[in-house]
Amino acid sequence: MKSFTRIWNNKPLRVIILIALVLRLVAVIFSQGYIVHDDHFNVIETAQAWVDGTTYENWLPDESGEVKAEPKGISFTYVGIHYMLFKGFEALGIMNASSKMLIIRFLHALFSLLVVNYAYRITHLISNKDLARYVGLLIATFWIIPFVSVHNMAEFFAVPFLMLA
Repeated sequence: MKSFTRIWNNKPLRVIILIALVLRLVAVIFSQGYIVHDDHFNVIETAQAWVDGTTYENWLPDESGEVKAEPKGISFTYVGIHYMLFKGFEALGIMNASSKMLIIRFLHALFSLLVVNYAYRITHLISNKDLARYVGLLIATFWIIPFVSVHNMAEFFAVPFLMLA
């Protein structure tokens, strides 16, 4: 216990990041499926359709250059990242959708740790170390954040970039 107190006092961000990582790893394992329409059908289905060489919901131009439907959803960048990941997975022989999604959730979990890091550092910069600890713990453990952070939601993928700015 004395060792934990010493680490907590000297390196609180490391403890907070470790707590956040453990909770996100639990979310990676137990958050299968999707939570809202756009985390799956506007990202995953579209990216996998591109890998398969099809046009999901007919909103990419056909051979004649005609678009049959209006695009909906989110930025090509986020879908494009998933497309490149799925292409890479298939090049490595990972064809199972469950395996692909487990890896995707794990990558999102790691990426979401940036939010915890930035929240702590920003609070420490504008306030003090004690308040930064509370904010860091809140961001690391608040019940919905670990769960949502491992899903394919462009709104949450943008948060580290917004906080960095």
